Amino acid sequence: NKILQGMKADADVLIRGDESAILHEIKNAILLDLQREDEIEEEARKILQQHLKRIYRDDIDFAELLRKAKKQIAKERGLVFWPAIPNQGGGFVRLSEERIEFLSNQIAQTLLNKKLVGYYNRKKKLNNVIAHIMMMDLKMEDKIDEEVVKMIKSIKRDIPEGSSEWVSIFQEKKAEIAKRHNYIYWLAQPLAKI
Repeated sequence: NKILQGMKADADVLIRGDESAILHEIKNAILLDLQREDEIEEEARKILQQHLKRIYRDDIDFAELLRKAKKQIAKERGLVFWPAIPNQGGGFVRLSEERIEFLSNQIAQTLLNKKLVGYYNRKKKLNNVIAHIMMMDLKMEDKIDEEVVKMIKSIKRDIPEGSSEWVSIFQEKKAEIAKRHNYIYWLAQPLAKI
């Protein structure tokens, strides 16, 4: 919905199709991206499962091997690899700039190919408009995260950053502040623990 609202506010974007169809295509592009990521993760884990004895025997970092395996699989499939970026609350994945570029390109291509939107400005591409909307949204989330961290640090007792208590308080306070700002979280997902 944020992407659609941002496109509607941009004078260079012409909404041609039904808004529900546009939202459907945006959602599908994002879900397809997440599905690809899950498939790559599953394939990488299957490959590493075959070598678990050696990995544990030689005390090799499983998380690092998993990251490398995912990167290789993505490269073989011609996809962009983007490592997970934890936010200040710990345990949540942030979208990297590379991933935002990739997703915005996928969304723009789909919307243009299906003639759901038109675009007037040839110097500025639609995917740049979408990427800008996504980046501005993440900047708002960063401001909320900073406010939450200040709030937690102002608590009289010392709560170790990254601890389960910190994460729990962070998530609770972030939800409160986000609601106060009428902000809906982007694609925050729990980081997989290995």
